[in-house]
Amino acid sequence: HLSGRYYFEAMMLQTAAAVSVGVVDAQFLANAHAAGLSESPGVGEDEHSWGICGHRSQCGAKHKGQVKPAGTPWSPGDVVGVLVDLNRSTVIYYVNGVDVCSDKWADQAAIMTPAVSLEYGSCVQLNLGEPSGFWFTPPQDSVAACLRSLEMQREWVADNAAVLGLP
Repeated sequence: HLSGRYYFEAMMLQTAAAVSVGVVDAQFLANAHAAGLSESPGVGEDEHSWGICGHRSQCGAKHKGQVKPAGTPWSPGDVVGVLVDLNRSTVIYYVNGVDVCSDKWADQAAIMTPAVSLEYGSCVQLNLGEPSGFWFTPPQDSVAACLRSLEMQREWVADNAAVLGLP
């Protein structure tokens, strides 16, 4: 299975409505494909996604639709960092460079893909590893969740398309 530590960030540009930033596994993608993207759950709403939300009504780590309270509501300019630690099956969330909370997944072979869901009225700028760098210093021993990690995930999904029920 894949190993390593991958990091990405999302800067809040508009926060009028709910935003969730985190990761989804391959089954989430298969389910979204089968249901149609407009009908798929948001990040953290089901058993195949993990996220952090910072809306007035929900602040904290979110999985299976349940929120573990952490942090404070986000404002425009706030930066959410996500560290995906495939070695420990853990995702760690940062807000403006400060470790806020974390969560774990059970399947150690799971492939995790960066994901963002937002409602109308919100907007984010996603940074998977811009040439100019991240807004905040990434955690030690992590790499940008950019091209190579996404390529590895695409390769895995392609190799397992029949098992996932993808065309």
